[in-house]
Amino acid sequence: MSEYSLKIEKEVDDLPLDLKFIRSYFNISGSQTDDEINKLLKITINAAENYTQRSFCVKIWKYSHKRLKIFLPKPPVTKIISVVAKNIKKSIILEQHKDYNVDINYDGFAVLMVDKKYQGMNIEVTYEAGFTEKTLPQSILNYILNKFAELYNGHNGSMGTMSFTANHYLNPYRDMRYKL
Repeated sequence: MSEYSLKIEKEVDDLPLDLKFIRSYFNISGSQTDDEINKLLKITINAAENYTQRSFCVKIWKYSHKRLKIFLPKPPVTKIISVVAKNIKKSIILEQHKDYNVDINYDGFAVLMVDKKYQGMNIEVTYEAGFTEKTLPQSILNYILNKFAELYNGHNGSMGTMSFTANHYLNPYRDMRYKL
């Protein structure tokens, strides 16, 4: 069995962009349905999420690990929903400031420090991560708009490989830490 696991508990349907803004920005007529526009936006956002290893759309994640110092993947972390220590015999719901502390930095990376008395137990963290319309950084918005324009106009050849556009706009958000 792996020392850690990560899975999506819930994916919010809202995109961090307003469809009215997209329609206006690209002068898209009413003949294009919202579903068609959403599909292109999701393809673009999914490629960016895979490249940066971040959550651009709000998602609820469940991450389990056996360490007491836990770096949560898929930032930006916006909220810790629950922390549970588990072993074969029991599950204990942990309380912030009593059983664990969390530090979420300006970039959305979060580190949990769990009390030593839970050593050897599996720590399961449920948390929310992702950008909203109000928190989406401008450079990520620029990337999404550029890639959306390519897809919308039928120039999707560069979706398989990340182009200069991705390097320019997304590299500052790419997780460059070494994976242990």
